[in-house]
Amino acid sequence: MGLKKRDRGDDAQNNPEEAGTESKGEKPISVAGRITNDQKEGVSEAHIEILETGQRTFSDNNGDYSLGDVVIGDYTIRVIATGFKANIKKLEVSSKLKTYDVVLEKT
Repeated sequence: MGLKKRDRGDDAQNNPEEAGTESKGEKPISVAGRITNDQKEGVSEAHIEILETGQRTFSDNNGDYSLGDVVIGDYTIRVIATGFKANIKKLEVSSKLKTYDVVLEKT
């Protein structure tokens, strides 16, 4: 099973600046990672979203995910999965950040 990405809508496609794909001349990067439980097992079908841009995806069967075209900056990332507490954290995306792993806590 591959990653599922949801369309950000026509407005995001027609205006890249609103979609978070261009800002201050910075080249967008991809942020990827793995969603796991406290036993280090991958959590599939977790919903990962950058709240400020609306960019979102789902984790695959191994808990892996990838979000492309993320502009360098500060964001709030939310991870939700059935049977787990929501995880909401601040995320500083920089040219050095390539992976962001999240451990979910069972409800």
